Amino acid sequence: MKRAIAFSAVILLFIVLGTATFAAEPADDKKHPHGEKECKSTCDKTCHAYTFRFGGYFKTDIAYDESRTYPGNYALWAVDCEDDALHLTVKQTRLNFNFFWEPNDVTTMAKLEFDFYGVGAAENKAGLMLRHAFLKVSKGRFSLLAGQTSDVISPLVPKTVNYTVAWYQGNIGYRRPQLRFATWGKLGEKAKIDLALAAARTIGGDLDTNTVDDGTDSGLPTFQGRLGIGARFGEEVSLGLGVSGHYGREVYGDDDGEEAITQSFNVDAHLRFNRYIALSGEFFTGKNLKTYFGGIAQAVNELGGEIDDAGGWGQLSLMPRKGLSFNFGYSIDDPDDEDLVIGQTDGVSNEGTFKGKNTWVFGNVMYGFVKNVTAMLEISHFTTNYITRRWDGAVLTTTDKDYDSIRVQFALMAAIK
Repeated sequence: MKRAIAFSAVILLFIVLGTATFAAEPADDKKHPHGEKECKSTCDKTCHAYTFRFGGYFKTDIAYDESRTYPGNYALWAVDCEDDALHLTVKQTRLNFNFFWEPNDVTTMAKLEFDFYGVGAAENKAGLMLRHAFLKVSKGRFSLLAGQTSDVISPLVPKTVNYTVAWYQGNIGYRRPQLRFATWGKLGEKAKIDLALAAARTIGGDLDTNTVDDGTDSGLPTFQGRLGIGARFGEEVSLGLGVSGHYGREVYGDDDGEEAITQSFNVDAHLRFNRYIALSGEFFTGKNLKTYFGGIAQAVNELGGEIDDAGGWGQLSLMPRKGLSFNFGYSIDDPDDEDLVIGQTDGVSNEGTFKGKNTWVFGNVMYGFVKNVTAMLEISHFTTNYITRRWDGAVLTTTDKDYDSIRVQFALMAAIK
């Protein structure tokens, strides 16, 4: 009962915010912005129509791994295999459909986007994967969004050729269904402050193997929020800073008697010195971050404890001329070793292997040699530390080992403009 009341209160809050913000004069189909006579011939195209924009890109990736990485077409971490590998894929090809309406002083937009990294029977039979599907209503300095899109937290991403933009390597945040309210205000002539709050679907695991997602089982959404400021100094210099976080709850076990908390605190920053040089990066700390691409895909240990995690990434971008950029970066995902534990029962042997740290160093060049075609080359180095704990029934031993891989990736991308 308490959960139902809490859930109803959350939905009611968003409805109140939306109603108060977006209440506007109802659209009147009898009004003709072009004049009644002219509109009779143009109404089907302008008066009641929407604006549509088709976008995306076609991308072909060729990647060579000196030693194997997981899963292959894109790289998340290095694995215990010194055999080399070559990957050639078009799965990152991305298409999107964007719709816009502007009745009165309220703007409505909707977006549908997908790529081809869904489930497929073979490399040449790729499946669709939904990325974004949402509608957004805006009026003045306020907006309300409903649907699936990127998390509110940690909004920046490094500029990489590798598909996963440092996920499980120091960059957290993904996409999930949500209801989001956002607003912004001015801070002087060239600065502004923005606030975003979201109630998002709690996506967890299935620790009690009852076929029900433990996040869904909690009966509550995960709450996300971000406060940011942005400022411009002259025509070329700009600064952006933000703090964000999330809190959610998963339940499992008999009568939902066990719980696992997912939470994070994050800082993001972007500084553009001039048209040629920019710095960007993020830092995070939290726990149970697997579904946010943290913890190197580790959420809860076998004792039921959440795995604490911290990390971040930084990037230097150089843009000597239009259509040419160089990007250099470093990222790290470092779970707390004390949370990487196994059960220890007297007389019973047990063993577990964990990923203790994951780092990535990269450098790339991107050159637009044709108006809509960009060639990319990226060289990167992965180092993944594995911790193995063995309990022989009486004594616990711990060993660790690093595996690394150099990855060279070339790509051609044709943007749909």
